[in-house]
Amino acid sequence: MLTKILEILSDGEFHSGEAIAQRLQTSRASICKYIKKLNQMGLEVNSLQGRGYRANKVFALLNKQKVLCALPKQYKEKLSAVEFYTIIDSTNHYLKTMVQSEITDNLPEAAQIYLKSSKPGYACFADYQTKGKGRRGRTWYTSFANSICFSVVWRINSSPMALNGLSLIVGVELAKALVDLGIKDIGLKWPNDLYWQGKKLGGILIEVIGEDAGPCYVIAGVGLNLVSNKQFAQSIDQPWTDINQALNANEQSDTELLIQNRNQIASILLQATCKALDEYQPDKFSAYRQAWQHYDCCYGRSIEIVSPDKKITGIMQGIDEFGRLLLETSEGIKTFSSGEVSLRIRT
Repeated sequence: MLTKILEILSDGEFHSGEAIAQRLQTSRASICKYIKKLNQMGLEVNSLQGRGYRANKVFALLNKQKVLCALPKQYKEKLSAVEFYTIIDSTNHYLKTMVQSEITDNLPEAAQIYLKSSKPGYACFADYQTKGKGRRGRTWYTSFANSICFSVVWRINSSPMALNGLSLIVGVELAKALVDLGIKDIGLKWPNDLYWQGKKLGGILIEVIGEDAGPCYVIAGVGLNLVSNKQFAQSIDQPWTDINQALNANEQSDTELLIQNRNQIASILLQATCKALDEYQPDKFSAYRQAWQHYDCCYGRSIEIVSPDKKITGIMQGIDEFGRLLLETSEGIKTFSSGEVSLRIRT
């Protein structure tokens, strides 16, 4: 029902509650309830007596045909399926539950096919996540259709212990894709954040499921801000930005056109993620080291490394051949793995 209402409102025109209710064969009270939910999700639907409801801005729903149409054949052939949801709790959680499920009959048909197939990949997109996940249990805040959120699960024939620097590799490929879109000054903040001019543009969440001896499933969750939403900005506890602002800085962005191109951008980001996962070779991060350091926005800066039991300050000195952070301290160079700590830039 909610998807159908969104399709009606997507033209930017007024639609009376009565007309929507008749078209969808439901009550006006039910339509009112759904409109309220859309506002809570950040879509901002205006209500005007005598005229009805209208979305106060242009938006574009993710569309399977449009995303797959722009995806190169080599990656289409590696993906068993690409699913699209208007609302989901978390794309990462969905895929994680899928590969951990002991009763596959309860899963959607596409998921059952993937678990039995030889194809390594499976992707899931969402227009809105109710429980978006960030690294170390944090919440990933997004508003409806204002971002690009998806996850890709990939079957890799190696031990989880061998996946050194994987989030950094995904970051490099996404950074390259954003540069190709025309965004200058893209940066990477170790280990999993995309930055633009000192503000967070997006993030990557890597989760690995498998036995110590392998093989394993890697789930790469990607979230990038497309356009701003003041309502949701209040929930974010750090400086952040979006693709719209980054392109506007280069005088290359028309907000409505950018939103209309949301599916094409989603396809480009999916391609970058699939490329990173498909080409990844266990313990071969060193080949990506120079590329990652090209985008490193923290090199030479004073930073704070935070672990569950302590904080250490020092100067960021890049990464080693395994993707571990190098921190210059008064006691010498210390190394940190991404699973252990978080990095904060000191001002």
